[in-house]
Amino acid sequence: MASGRFKNGTVDDPAGVEIFDFFFGRCTEPNTHKCACGSVLKFKTSKGYSPGVTHVKNLHSDWLSVMQEKLKNPAGTIDGFVTFVKDRAKDIYGWIDWTITSNLPFSFVEQETNRRYSKLGKISRNTLTKYMEKITERIVIKLTAELTGKFLGLLFDGWSEDGLHMVAIFAVYEGPDGNAILRLLAVAPMLDETSFDADTHIAFLESTLALYGLSLAVISFICADNCPTNLSIATKTGKIFFGCNSHRFNLGVNVILETPEMAESLAAIERLMIKLRTLKCSARLRLLTPLTAKKRNVTRWSSAMNMAVRYDKLRQLQLQTCLEEDDFDFLLSPAMDRRITRLLPILDNLQCITKELQKANGVSLLTVRMLFDYAVNDYPQLAPSLSSDASIVYDPVLEAAVVLVLDGKESELTAAQAHKIELFLKVDRPVVADERELSYAERARAHKAQRVGPGESKYINLAWIPPTTNHVERFFSRLKLVFSDRRKSLLPKHLEAVLYLLINRDLWDVREVNDILNKGEVEDDPAVIDGDNDDDAEF
Repeated sequence: MASGRFKNGTVDDPAGVEIFDFFFGRCTEPNTHKCACGSVLKFKTSKGYSPGVTHVKNLHSDWLSVMQEKLKNPAGTIDGFVTFVKDRAKDIYGWIDWTITSNLPFSFVEQETNRRYSKLGKISRNTLTKYMEKITERIVIKLTAELTGKFLGLLFDGWSEDGLHMVAIFAVYEGPDGNAILRLLAVAPMLDETSFDADTHIAFLESTLALYGLSLAVISFICADNCPTNLSIATKTGKIFFGCNSHRFNLGVNVILETPEMAESLAAIERLMIKLRTLKCSARLRLLTPLTAKKRNVTRWSSAMNMAVRYDKLRQLQLQTCLEEDDFDFLLSPAMDRRITRLLPILDNLQCITKELQKANGVSLLTVRMLFDYAVNDYPQLAPSLSSDASIVYDPVLEAAVVLVLDGKESELTAAQAHKIELFLKVDRPVVADERELSYAERARAHKAQRVGPGESKYINLAWIPPTTNHVERFFSRLKLVFSDRRKSLLPKHLEAVLYLLINRDLWDVREVNDILNKGEVEDDPAVIDGDNDDDAEF
């Protein structure tokens, strides 16, 4: 190309041969040409370039701008990821991205109003789900390559809703920055939905890992809740087990909440809150404040904290004006108010530790041990759950050993503790069999390479090992948003596909869609491509 214009055409109208030469390359097979988008066409150039030019102009609306950009920057290359993919691939990618990120039903793509106001080409829900499934297959291939050879652990937990029980499995390994990288491997019902024992879970773990060319043999540790089933899984598989410390802390907090003074105070607050949530009382309360009455949720202790904090704000108001005269006994006495004022800082301190444990990064088993020891010192009632040798801990010797290493005190490890964490030793460098064959300088260098430097640990970085399963719990919160009341008819495989694409969002883009389209792996459903199907039910 000449600077400022195309050789055989104007800047706005390049010749066919230039279009062909720009976007196509020859394949090894005779008369076969591959476009930059990946499409392969068969034709003889001796008869002209029309098939290639037609392909470019019909399927790539931005072809001219791509060529013009190259004209301005001759040293540049075609950026096939950003611009040069088939327009149809961009349409399909747009619908998939829009649907999963905005948590929309699959029928959204067929609704005429949405099509009218969108610039994306039409697509059927059948085509949408087929492409989603094909993309998940490509993500599996990418994750297989990513996880192979890594020092891996597994995080898993179960979730139930309306008779459906699903297990989420995450692989975890150390990232370049020293923090944990977690990858969703599966979220699906058990292979045998009539059994939830340890053997059934192990079979599910093995079948999931097999999809990625892995097995439990290459898994170094497991992190899960401290329930008997998970402990049995650890025992039967012989894997190192780290229980969820948030679970431990919640059990300890519940002991404090059940003390007579705390239980009586919270019961009094809840009794009043339930009354203030009735229709007439809540209407009167709205005349005083936009704040509403809260009651606690038995499954989350933090709801008791939130309820107490809300009462602390509402009691500044004239709450008697919200109640009938016969209901004044629901109001708390001054003595009870003083007790609650004294108990609120305790709840606040416990909530502070809960939030610290919820942090995605920067919380290690050493951090947990320091938090727990500090809390036990102030609140001895927590000791049965939070002490280092608490009965709930699967392997106290193991956890104590990891804490010592993280604290830089591995010289204090006992023989039993050192044995427990042998798996975390750094891989030794190969030792030369006959050192006398080396020169003095070579022997010196080899000796130094095998030594552990001052302050350097013999063990790999252990700070990234998750001390909780909060990552899985956050995932379940997102799952609940997807599996809402309006989407309860979703098939488990489609629910998994949505979540798999959503969580592993960095592993796919329009290139995957373009590749699927080029290879003809999915055909558009002609029956509903034009919006003839008005059935809004989910798949």
